[in-house]
Amino acid sequence: MNTNFNKSFLKIVEHEPRISHRLIAEFTETKQKNVVELILKYFDKFQLFGHLPFETESVINSVGATNQQKTYYLNEPQATLLLSFMRNNAIVIKFKVDLVQAFFEMRRKLQNPISQLPNFSELLSQNEEAKKLVELFEETKPFHLLLLQKLLKENSVSSLFQLDFQNTYFLPTELGKLHGISGREANLLLEKRGLQEKQDEVWKLTESGKEFGMEVGGTYHQLKWKLETL
Repeated sequence: MNTNFNKSFLKIVEHEPRISHRLIAEFTETKQKNVVELILKYFDKFQLFGHLPFETESVINSVGATNQQKTYYLNEPQATLLLSFMRNNAIVIKFKVDLVQAFFEMRRKLQNPISQLPNFSELLSQNEEAKKLVELFEETKPFHLLLLQKLLKENSVSSLFQLDFQNTYFLPTELGKLHGISGREANLLLEKRGLQEKQDEVWKLTESGKEFGMEVGGTYHQLKWKLETL
């Protein structure tokens, strides 16, 4: 039997903490049908302490048929009343104590909204980590981000930022690494496909190549290409 009962088992139903009859059955080692029988037998008594809500769910039995079963949610006085109808033993007594404590802690939490505010030191720590992540993203070359994405998948920086590399341009050397060839081989392949040609020892885009590449000026004339090029 699971003996680790705590306030997390309580559920807010109709604006107040409640516990399901199924959990009461589990933690008192009572058959669920017996707990339901007690609820139905003394239903008018439970109603004295407020409305007794329930949820209906479909359950498939051992022969494959679908049955509609109700899950009742009892507030603190209703749960206390139900337990009073059960035979006292060590298990029931322990559960009574745990349940009283759980309701007490839940009431205190609901009455003290300040306790529900986020932990500011934790938020600051998370913001610092996020800041470092942004700085890493800004300083890292797109090709390295792409490699990290292939290696780390959804845990990579680019995945966290939901980057799409389809419109990013890469050097022939970088494209070659992705396909297991050298930069020289990548350039020859681009030339063979009619995407670039040499003019005065400098690679230039052909008309066909303009769809996939771009020219980068500066100290060194370079061509960059979309991922889909090769």
